[in-house]
Amino acid sequence: MSSEPSFSIKNNADILRKLTLIWQQGCLISAHFGEAKESFITAITDVNKKKQTLTLDCAPKDYLNKKLLEADEVIFNCVVSGIQVQFSHKSIVTTNIKGSTAFLLSTPETLYWIERRKFYRVRSPISNPALCTIKVKVTLDNQEEVKELALKVQDLSISGLCLQIEAEDLTDDFQINNTLDNCFIELPEIGHFYIALRIRHQRPLIPDRDDKTQLIGVQLINASPATETKIQCYMQLVERENRKKS
Repeated sequence: MSSEPSFSIKNNADILRKLTLIWQQGCLISAHFGEAKESFITAITDVNKKKQTLTLDCAPKDYLNKKLLEADEVIFNCVVSGIQVQFSHKSIVTTNIKGSTAFLLSTPETLYWIERRKFYRVRSPISNPALCTIKVKVTLDNQEEVKELALKVQDLSISGLCLQIEAEDLTDDFQINNTLDNCFIELPEIGHFYIALRIRHQRPLIPDRDDKTQLIGVQLINASPATETKIQCYMQLVERENRKKS
């Protein structure tokens, strides 16, 4: 992954935010080290933003813990919502937390966040969907006015949304490649944010029914790390709820 600099994160605050997400989601992490390519599965047990450190579970076998501490470099890999994550460390020590031994690491200098599944999507629940409120221009009695449309989110990814809109609500604002500024996105149980959206495509929900509900594909423009984190948390929430039902 180190050969893909466009996916590297070097800002310390952004790295801590990503590590906190991995911790909160309980993601399993594989640790790889040593000439014999030893490895074991671990997980983050704490992220301390003030001290800029994180702790990880030790291996189930003492000899693996000893070899990890002696290794010149340890490489950690995990997957978060279909996104591959990797970071490495060369100076790991042990610490004692409530009577248990854990590995203590300073914040890594670089974290690789490989969005190979950038278009990995989840369906918004029908009963309590995510919503997108957009302001569009309409003409009433020969006067131009601004109208708010609260649109259901059909599905979403970290790079875009698919919105449901009734045919009669379509305006010139929804032309392909047009940008809609200051759109309000509400993710149930997670939070909300404002963002600009770019129209990418349009198609009818039911094939050949252009007079009925339409699906509008939009791209998120300049999504901040905090916004991406909210989307990832929402996707994880939806996936957990879906697993409970299956």
